Parts: sequence; C-alpha cells; structure tokens
Amino acid sequence: MALGEASPYRVSPTKTRLVATGCPTIGYFVDSDEYFVSGCTSVCRPAQYAIAGQGSCTGVGCCQSAIPPGVSYYQPNTLSLQGGNFTTCQYVFLADADWFSYSDRVFFNRTDDFAAPVVLDCAVRNVGNCSAAQQNMTDYVCRSGNSECVPSTNGAGYRCNCKQGYEGNPYLDGGCRDIDECRRKDEYPCYGDCTNLPGNYTCKCRPGTDGDAYKQNGCRPKDRFTLALKVVTGFGVGVVLLLLCVCLNLGLEKGKLIRTKQRFFEQNGGVILQQQMRSYTSAGAGAGGFKIFSEDELEKATNSFAADRVLSRGGHGIVYKGVLEDKTVVAIKRSKMMEEAQTKEFAREMLILSQINHRNVVKLLGCCLELTAKVSDFGASKLAPDDEAEIATLVQGTCGYLDPEYLMTCQLTDKSDVYSFGVILLELLTRKKALYFDGPEEDRSLVSCFMTAMKAGRHEELLDSQVRNEMRAEVLEEIAHLVMRCLSMSGEERPTMKEAAERLERLRYQQHPWAQADGNLEERQTLLPMEQRDLPSMFRQQDVLDLEEGSTYTYSL
Repeated sequence: MALGEASPYRVSPTKTRLVATGCPTIGYFVDSDEYFVSGCTSVCRPAQYAIAGQGSCTGVGCCQSAIPPGVSYYQPNTLSLQGGNFTTCQYVFLADADWFSYSDRVFFNRTDDFAAPVVLDCAVRNVGNCSAAQQNMTDYVCRSGNSECVPSTNGAGYRCNCKQGYEGNPYLDGGCRDIDECRRKDEYPCYGDCTNLPGNYTCKCRPGTDGDAYKQNGCRPKDRFTLALKVVTGFGVGVVLLLLCVCLNLGLEKGKLIRTKQRFFEQNGGVILQQQMRSYTSAGAGAGGFKIFSEDELEKATNSFAADRVLSRGGHGIVYKGVLEDKTVVAIKRSKMMEEAQTKEFAREMLILSQINHRNVVKLLGCCLELTAKVSDFGASKLAPDDEAEIATLVQGTCGYLDPEYLMTCQLTDKSDVYSFGVILLELLTRKKALYFDGPEEDRSLVSCFMTAMKAGRHEELLDSQVRNEMRAEVLEEIAHLVMRCLSMSGEERPTMKEAAERLERLRYQQHPWAQADGNLEERQTLLPMEQRDLPSMFRQQDVLDLEEGSTYTYSL
C-alpha cells in the first residue's frame, strides 16, 4: 500500500495495528526506502503444552504491534524461522484494531486470500499547520462560517471541524448548521423550559420553581419568602454588625443573669435556709428530704408554667401542677415577691413544714429561691414568732375559714381551728366552696346559707345528692348539728377538736352496716380495727379542697 507524501491520508496509529499470523515467523513492514517500520515475532507451541490464554494474539501463532504516526507507505514482509512445528501459511497485514479478533480456528491454518479493513487519518497536507493555512485564505479549505481549524495529530497538515453546537460539512460554504439541542433531549438534557440558541441552548426552571434545570429533579418549588430574604440581604451589613454587638454582650448578660439569680437566692433567704439545713442535719434532726429546687427544674416540671397547668389562682400567687424528673406529681405554688425582712421567717417556716409528715397534710418537698416559685403545700400559713404579743398582727388566713370571733377580739384560740374545721366539713357535705362571688350577695357565704337553712329546716337542700344517698338520715342529721356547733359564733359553744373527732368516729361506726345489728355500741366499737375508727365515710381517697387565695388542703382516708 503506497499513499504517497502528497496524499491527505495516513495510517491511523491509534486505530490500526500490524498483525502477523502463522509460526514460526517474523512479520514486519518497511517504508518506501525499505527501512524497517514495525514488526513482531510469532512462534509455535505444541498443543499438549497449551497454556491458559492461548488463542489471544500475544506471540503464540499470532503477534501484533503498534503503528507509528506518519505512515504513508506499507510493504509487508515475513521472515521464516527454524523450528520443529510450523504452519502452512503465514500472513502479515494491517487491520482495524476493533475488527481483528484472533482465534486458532480462523487464522492458524488459513490458506485463502482475505481482505482486512484499515483506518486512515485524513488531513490537508499542503501546509504544515493551521497558522500557515489561515495566512492564505484562497487555499484555506475550512469554508463554513461556523467551522474551525484543527491541527493534524498524524503528520503535518490540518483538518476542519464544525464548531461546538454545529454539525455538517465544514469544507462547504454554510455546511455547518446549528444543532437544535431542544429537539435532542437524549443528547442535550433539559428538565425545564428549553430555548435554542446559535451554537448553544439554555434550559431554565419553569415559573414557580428554581434550581438546576439541566439535572433531573433539579428544579424545586420556589421558597415563597425568597423576595423577603432578598430584602433582608440588603440590610445584611447592618445586621452582621448588630450580631457582632450582641455576641459581645452575651458573655456580660450571662454573667449578669447568674448574679441576678444569686441575688434572688440570697434575698429570698437561701443562705439562711442552707445554714439552718446544715444545723438540722448536724443536730441529727435531718432536713426531712427538703430540697432547694432550681428555676430550670420547675420550668421543666410545669412546661414553662403553661396555662393548662394552672390549678388555682389566689392573692398570694398561682398554683401549678408539676411533674418532676422522677415522675413525681407535685403542686408548685408560684408566690408573689417576698419582702426582704421576711426571708429569715420564710427559711424557718420552710424547714419546719418539711418536718410535717401526715397523711392528711400535703407534704412540703422543697422550694425555689431564684425569679420565686415554691414547691410546697398549697396553704402554708405564716408562723407566729416566739413573742406572742405580735400574734394578732401576723396571723394570716383565708376568707371564709377564719374564726369570726378573731375579727372582734384579735385573739386566736383552740376553738378557732374548730371553726375552720367546721367550714371544711360543710364543704364536704355540700361540695361547694366556702365563698363564691359570682352569686347574689346574700348567698356568697356558704356558712351563712347553711345557718339560715338549718333554722328553717331546709338544710338538706344544700347537701350534695350523693352524700344524701350514701348516708343514713339520722347520721346525716347528727353531722349537720355537729357542723352547726363547730360554726357557732361563740368559741365557748364550739366543741373541742377531740370531741368533734370522737363524735365523727361514732357516727362513722353507725353508718357501717354492722352498726344495724343489736348489741352494745361501745363494745362493738372497740372490736373495730384502728384504721376503721377514723374519719366519717364521707371522706374519700384524696378529696382535695381548692380554697380561696390559692390554698388547698388534702384529706385522704
């Protein structure tokens, strides 16, 4: 094969190779001056010594070699070698690398003629490169306006290609035509609105979406706040400066918050309370499990003092339902700000109340002394000092429960508690509050209504229907008269608490089905277990009275 130096064609060094088949032989080719260009050696191997991989063109029965650039002349030659085994025919040829596939059955004993395809590189060879070609536009062959010159990679010369975005024949005027990429979605992906441009195309997300339309699922619904964000960005510099100032103050504010909490802790008697707790502990009395809670603990327990956690509201504060970390359900009273002069008394009161452990009294678990929430019973009264002369000015009570005699004499007695207990009994019998301000003025006091009804013989109308149904009439009547005695305006006419308790025990026994049998009442009373000789049956497990001013007392049986 002779192409000649002036020929535009050269053997492609990347897509064509020299192949020699048969053995033993050396296959090679020479140029026009008969100089060696490329070649390879093929040897024979007995079948019984066949190795893995035999059948590929790697030197046993077949060999191949690469072609150097610039080959325009091809003259094949073979050189037989001495050996015990040999093939009848030997071939040397150039072939397309993708076409040739060697196998023993096809080529090892082949004796016929055959044709093999060869790949040639084409280029304009009258000049050495593109720069030289573009200096003489008369002979310049890239005619299309959208073509470009490409230097030859196989020998001197150049080729013409259509520019990117165009296709056709670059050697003709107008031969390179624009490619409509929008019609070829497989080659030029677009997942939005496609617009064809000369030599290119654009792909934008459809209205209402943004992102990368060249990628599948690249367009997403626009953020409706995008415009607002753009406006905010315009003030970005100012905001950044403001944030820097805020960050500088964070440390100062945090320290200020810690100091504020410490100041509240000290003002609310925290230091005094800690000292007294240590004194109780060192004296062997213990602190009754009393704990000083943090503000964070109580906020977490009440869901930041949420409105749906409110149990009651009063003049001294608000009572919330809380759940501690150990799942204990507690009542948390968030009191109003305490005066500094009261801190010592408050500390002493908290410790004394924490020692009280009775099934009918709400247990005081602790207190919080940081912005003033108290985990406490719902109605802890102010303790009287050792100086009894000041008792009249320090007594605190709840309207509707306070002994009316005290209002006239300013003196509290044992009978004052009897009056308050009578009000509680009346609330249990009627299931009404001692005071309710949403009714007529003459009906706002439960005690006043009951007294009036008793004198008129209509007191049963005030009693709760369930109480009337569950209690015997004679027992109910005696309890009503006991309540009347407890609510007497004169303390001397009231029974003692011991008398009231004993009377209730007897009435409870009379209410029991056993009491209907004949026999000595006192004798049967002594046979009852102690826990059954307690309070009357009208008391239910965990009956809770929600009193005015946020005071709640719990009675359980």
